[in-house]
Amino acid sequence: YTNVGIDVSNYFSVTDNTPPTVEIDTTNNMNIGETVHVSWVAEDNTLLDRHKLYYSLNVNQQFTFIDSVVGSAESYNWAVPNFVSDSARIRIESYDVVNLSASDTSVYFAIIDTIIPTVTVLSPSQGDSIPENTEILTRWNATDNIALDSIHIYYSSDEDSTFNYMGTVPAIDSIFSFMAPAGVTNMASVKVEAIDSYGNSNDDYSDFFSVTDNTPPLVTV
Repeated sequence: YTNVGIDVSNYFSVTDNTPPTVEIDTTNNMNIGETVHVSWVAEDNTLLDRHKLYYSLNVNQQFTFIDSVVGSAESYNWAVPNFVSDSARIRIESYDVVNLSASDTSVYFAIIDTIIPTVTVLSPSQGDSIPENTEILTRWNATDNIALDSIHIYYSSDEDSTFNYMGTVPAIDSIFSFMAPAGVTNMASVKVEAIDSYGNSNDDYSDFFSVTDNTPPLVTV
């Protein structure tokens, strides 16, 4: 009784019901402004369509969209934003051609401020002549990518640039005055040092200016 009957069904579809898998590489600490190579490994049983990248700067912040790349991509160059954090993360969402998706989130990493402030001394300027024991008025412009902390002012009366500390003012100030120390010179200079909230510093120097004799002689009869 080995007779066999055969029939074939109409064509029907078997749809993709398996989402892709994705794993983002562990990210290290980053510096503000640098370009970081973010990479991942993603697979699918059919074909990957696209990847979406997001970042979050702290634990309680929602993720912000970075960019979308094609499904064949395995990395992305991310410009680190101008923000300091000790709990930043990157998230990736991978989609296949039928829009099934999977996601992965990196471990926490730090974003560090290593950008130095900018500072420009405006005065004293070349050609200024200031009598000793009178006021030297110093002006400057200083900025930072995050926030300045303080400004330190120094004075030198010689070309060897031996600077002496004159004082410190809050970052909001852009002017400082001090008494010109005794000593005649044509090589006087002021150094202004700007320090930001994360310890980065930068300085600038005034042009050479003159400190003239303002001390009368002594005589005893």
